[in-house]
Amino acid sequence: MSRRSIRVIAVTLGFLASAGVSAAEWVVAQVAGFTGPSAHIGLDLRAGATIAINGINARGGIAGRKIRLVSQDDANDPEKTAVMARSLLEKEHAIALFGTGNSDTTAAVIKAGLLDSSGVPLIGPRSGAANVLKPANANVFVTRATYVDELSALFRHCAGSGFQNIAVVYQQDGFGSDLLASAERLADAHKIRLVAKVPYAAKPAQRNQVTSTPDVRAAIDALVRVPHQAVLLATEFDVAASLISTYKGDANPGMLMTVSANDGESLAQRIGLARARGVWVTETVPAPRNQGVPLVRKFIGDLKAGGVAEADIEDMKLTAPMLEGYVAMQVIIEGLRRAGPTADPVKLARAVQGIRDLDLGGYRISFDGESRSGSRFVEVGVLDRNGDVIR
Repeated sequence: MSRRSIRVIAVTLGFLASAGVSAAEWVVAQVAGFTGPSAHIGLDLRAGATIAINGINARGGIAGRKIRLVSQDDANDPEKTAVMARSLLEKEHAIALFGTGNSDTTAAVIKAGLLDSSGVPLIGPRSGAANVLKPANANVFVTRATYVDELSALFRHCAGSGFQNIAVVYQQDGFGSDLLASAERLADAHKIRLVAKVPYAAKPAQRNQVTSTPDVRAAIDALVRVPHQAVLLATEFDVAASLISTYKGDANPGMLMTVSANDGESLAQRIGLARARGVWVTETVPAPRNQGVPLVRKFIGDLKAGGVAEADIEDMKLTAPMLEGYVAMQVIIEGLRRAGPTADPVKLARAVQGIRDLDLGGYRISFDGESRSGSRFVEVGVLDRNGDVIR
C-alpha cells in the first residue's frame, strides 16, 4: 500500500462498524469543517474518534450499547456551526457533541446557548482559547492544553535560545485576538519583548474554498520593517502557510513559530519541505507513532481492532489531530462508563466533570471548576527536512 492518509480508511471503517447497530446505541454528534482550507483538521479529528469507536465497539461497546458517530460539515464557518449542531442534536438525540474544529466555531456553539438549553456536553473541541475555557461554560470539556500553556512553552524555548525580540502576526478574529492577548500577558514573565503586533484581516470567503492563498504581502512588509528575532504566527492554517512561504521566500532570517491549531506536518505538505524546515510548532498530544507511550500503543491497537492490517499501518499517515480526536473520544467513553447504563446528556456531563487524574496511558485528564481544560500536555517541536515534527 502506498503512503496515504488514514482518514479515508478510518471513516470507511466507521461507517461499516455502524451498519447494523441496534436502536439501543450511544450517538455522538460532530459538526466540523470537512471541506475548505482546514478540512484536514476536521477529517482527522473524525478519523481519530472513529478509531476509538471501532475499538470499543469491537469489545462490545458500553453497557451493551455501541457508539455511533454522526457528523456534518460546517466548512469551519461559525455562522453555520450552531445551526447545524442544533439540527443534528434534535434529529439524532445525541448524548454528546464532539470535536468542533476551531476556536471561532466552538465559541459560536457556546454563544448560541445550545449547550445550556439542551444539556448536551461538548467534549473535545479543538480550541484552547480563553473565551472557550471560562468556568461559566460548564458543559464544555476541552481535552487538550490551553493556548496559554502552548505559548508558555514556546516562550520558554525562545528565552532558552536567546530570542527576546518577538513579533506577532495575528488574525483579526477570535482566535488571533486571543493568542495576541495571551502573548501580551505572558511576555514579561519570560523576559520577552513584543516588538511588533501586525494585524491580518480575515476574509470569510476563503473558508469555503478547498485551498486558498491569502495575500499576506502587506503583513510581511509591515513585519520586516521592525527588527526582530522570531515571529509568532497567530493565524489560521492557510494564512500561516502563506506567511511562512512568503517570509522564507524573501530570505528573512527570523525564526517562525505557531501553535498546534496549525498542524505542523500539514504546513510542510502545503508549502514544501524547504520552506517549512525549522518552523517551531507546539503539540498537545504525544507523537502518534511513538509506541513508547501507552496511549499510542492503544491507538495503534484500536486501529487493528477496526480491521486495519499491521503491515498497512506502516504506510499510513498518522497525525496529531487524529490522536487528539482519539483522546477526546476516550474521555467520552470513560464518561459513559461512569454514567452507567441509564446515562443521558446530564449524567454524562456530571460524570466527565468528576474525572480526576485519569491516565489514558501517559496522557492525563482532570477537570475542575476553575478551567474547562483537562490537560496540560505540551511539547515543542521543529519541522525537519522531511516535514516531520521532531520533538
